[in-house]
Amino acid sequence: MSKRNRSRQKRLMEVRRREQAALARDINQGEDTDKSIGDAVRRLNLHKMNSTSTSPMDNLKPVIHNLSELPNVPAVWPKEWPACPASCDINEWSRALENHDYYNLCVTKDKDAKPWFQYPRVAYQYSEFVYITPEMAQQLLEYNPLNRKMKLIHVEGLKRDIQNHRWLQTHESIAINKLGNMHDGQHRAVAIIKAETGWPLYVTWNVPPEGVYATDSGDKRPINEKLGFLFPDLKMTHKTAALCRSMMWGLQNRGVRYTESEIAAFMFKHKRLVNWTMHSIRAYRSDLQAVIGKAMLWWGEEVIGLFVERLRTVQFVGEGDPAKALYLWLQNAKQQGRRTSYVSPIIYYKKALAAIHAHAAGRDAKRITAKERDIFEWLPGWDVPQDAPSNGEIFIHADEGVTTEV
Repeated sequence: MSKRNRSRQKRLMEVRRREQAALARDINQGEDTDKSIGDAVRRLNLHKMNSTSTSPMDNLKPVIHNLSELPNVPAVWPKEWPACPASCDINEWSRALENHDYYNLCVTKDKDAKPWFQYPRVAYQYSEFVYITPEMAQQLLEYNPLNRKMKLIHVEGLKRDIQNHRWLQTHESIAINKLGNMHDGQHRAVAIIKAETGWPLYVTWNVPPEGVYATDSGDKRPINEKLGFLFPDLKMTHKTAALCRSMMWGLQNRGVRYTESEIAAFMFKHKRLVNWTMHSIRAYRSDLQAVIGKAMLWWGEEVIGLFVERLRTVQFVGEGDPAKALYLWLQNAKQQGRRTSYVSPIIYYKKALAAIHAHAAGRDAKRITAKERDIFEWLPGWDVPQDAPSNGEIFIHADEGVTTEV
């Protein structure tokens, strides 16, 4: 890239950063009330429409009702219907349950007793939400002759989203082709079976069989770009999601593949800390940043701030400075990795653990040995144990960690 092009790109990035900062200032008023992905996205969409309370789609609802009466929430909730979780739209939930009853009624009335999804309402392609039980999901898998290889680690993530009511409603559906087979949705079906509970899923009928060739062929949105939708006041980097994952993993959960909903939930819980960590040591690996983040939650900035400042400025206090020992090891690992061998992320994490523990204890450390014990293990909901020395007072100043310069 020429010098002129680099200069132009730099100016464009600066303009984009200022636009994001201006947007963040405008919408920050409601930011503290965001508790979920839905809250954040609704607020951002309303802001884009220059509205504080309504959506243009509200004006279309009476027209839609005149064209085709939509199912309403029943006055008396049937006893056999599962209760609607707080995270779901009760109208969509009841509609999915009505469709569930319809397709199962088709099975009971037909002498041939075909599987429920082989009773389409019409002969052309259409879609609707259906509350799919584990039994219905098992039937889908029995008519799944042409599909990709199953990824069980992905299934586990979907199962947790269903069990924790974090599954997000989208336009992406389970596909039933014109031959009566499923050619997209096997991971969702297995996740429902493993979760041992039903859940509303979008289902599309009468898809051309050749459509399987083009399935999942779109350009996938990077997760950091998605997080940018939820947190426009932060300038996302390519390390943001990696930092969250590494903090969530620690040492004990390295085999877990966290879903994007779980990562977003973690960001909602620890947004200020993630922002501060990325801003303070942006040049370092996400594994090391994760250790710094957990150390901040445990000891607070009063203890960890000096360690971070020495790493950031490369200004150390002596030969026994743990920050210096870690810095020298990182430089050596970087050079060795380029020449002879690859150092795994877990080793970076363990080395950073050893250095941060030595600093917190006030010990000298000319050399660091990988530490096998993490700073702490997460409580449910990504909470920090109550016996943390910081007592919840992470930052020295009240406005710390809210910079938009990440």
